[in-house]
Amino acid sequence: APLLFEENYLSNKITTDAKFIYNPTTIVEAFAIAIQAIEQKVELSTFTKPYNLQFIQREMTSVIKENEIITQVIYIDSFKNVVVNITEVEFKAAQKERNFTIGFIRNETINTISNNYRDVNIGRKLCFFNTAGYLEIAVRGGKASELFGFEIGDYANDVYKTVIIKFE
Repeated sequence: APLLFEENYLSNKITTDAKFIYNPTTIVEAFAIAIQAIEQKVELSTFTKPYNLQFIQREMTSVIKENEIITQVIYIDSFKNVVVNITEVEFKAAQKERNFTIGFIRNETINTISNNYRDVNIGRKLCFFNTAGYLEIAVRGGKASELFGFEIGDYANDVYKTVIIKFE
């Protein structure tokens, strides 16, 4: 949630007792109880306490240099395709019709932009610009994030979320 806001945000947190066991079932039950209380116009302070969501400034923009772009993984979809934070417009402006190599962990590279999955054989890696206009790395019939070890999040080793595009 802190990435959703551009400043600190005062919210409410559902109160639970000290013995509350966090798992998907108990969390859904807690939300169901809260929704029911809200529908019955129960005062929020009876089942919540104030909670300050701290805004966390993250570097989410790509670094675009003369001969390279350094960008980050911003999303991994349910098919384990990896979306990075560079748009087709930004890519083409930096590319200037030059050849390129998209490099990422495990010394993997891609040097062509595909139009669709049929451009490569099953089990082969590819990249394309998705319907939102962002560069996406995938494996036809596979799971790119698992195969190449991509991750999202605040990890000590940025290598698992960094993609470098070099232009020649």
